[in-house]
Amino acid sequence: MYAILTCANSLQSEQNASIAMCSDSQAALKALQSAKTTSSLVAETKSALKRLSIFNSVRLLWVPGHSNIPGNEVADVLAKQAATSAFVGPESAIGINTATVSTETRRWANTASTSLGVSCRLPPVQTIPQRPRQDGTICTGP
Repeated sequence: MYAILTCANSLQSEQNASIAMCSDSQAALKALQSAKTTSSLVAETKSALKRLSIFNSVRLLWVPGHSNIPGNEVADVLAKQAATSAFVGPESAIGINTATVSTETRRWANTASTSLGVSCRLPPVQTIPQRPRQDGTICTGP
């Protein structure tokens, strides 16, 4: 994804060009096709591609990895840079998991409703199981 973003940003000054970006990442290409975007990196890449396509014909193509296609080595280097950079994604910026947020919200609602003399019942919240980050760590609350 990072390689596609870098490529799109580097070509922003082009006009009336036919641009074909080749990627060996099916996951990246599928994320760009998806109607729902949960990653800021994917959102930023979609935005850069949209800007680029205003004055250009832009195509994204999948190519098999390690197939001696010029530029694929550069893309691999950019992908490795992205893998070692700070994680960008849908995780909470303050590092509190959904279970903690749910518990504290319920505690606050119960306290507020009791002090106001009203009944406040929140529907049950379904929590999403935690997934390891790309660096292998799991974000948890306090």
